[in-house]
Amino acid sequence: MEQDHSLRQQLLLELEDDADCYFQAGRVNNITDIVLSMLTVTASLSATVLSSTMLERWAIALVAGLPVAFTTLERLVGFRARSGWYFRHAAQVRALAIALKHDTTPDLQEYARKRGKLEVEMENEWDKVLGLGAKPSRQLRKAK
Repeated sequence: MEQDHSLRQQLLLELEDDADCYFQAGRVNNITDIVLSMLTVTASLSATVLSSTMLERWAIALVAGLPVAFTTLERLVGFRARSGWYFRHAAQVRALAIALKHDTTPDLQEYARKRGKLEVEMENEWDKVLGLGAKPSRQLRKAK
């Protein structure tokens, strides 16, 4: 009985720690997405204002190119999609931890199976976030 309680506490701590880590990663990706969006708007407005000044053309062109760079970075890395994935994963792990915490007679093997299943599901979803699970375009299908 004491060993079950110890295993339960260990699993609960693991779930809570993982949920916190996933949430923090979601927060970092979310903040990065927001910062890139703000920089995009700021650079665009700055380029507009600078175009009416006597500043060197190359400097204006450099500032005008920043919005494209920021937008491209967001699309390549997918900070918004990653953020959503991390927040969903954190919420699901936290829900599992809450259920375990309030279960008066938990079946720890069942909780471990649920955790394993969740990890596989989230790994499959991660492939979609990164675009690894995308279907080939129409042109690629025709070429085969």
